[in-house]
Amino acid sequence: MQAEAQKLQQEMETCEGLASNAVEQKTRMGLMSQGLRHDRIRWGWSLQELSRQLAALPGDTLLTSAAALFAGPFGPMHREELMAHWKAPKF
Repeated sequence: MQAEAQKLQQEMETCEGLASNAVEQKTRMGLMSQGLRHDRIRWGWSLQELSRQLAALPGDTLLTSAAALFAGPFGPMHREELMAHWKAPKF
């Protein structure tokens, strides 16, 4: 009888340990799931921003090429004047 009670006590302790581990794993998995949910939202924003930048790339390239071509034959001081004139408000 004593041996059987001791065996049942050991099984109960083993089950309690397993249950405790399961609760800890569930908690960690919940935290990980929440973190991944936030990452998914952030990746979605990043994807939208990269898509916007990709759509603007041809126009940005054209403007950059035009500015380089326009300012190419001039010296540094004249380029600065051109850029200042270009950036100045046109009211």
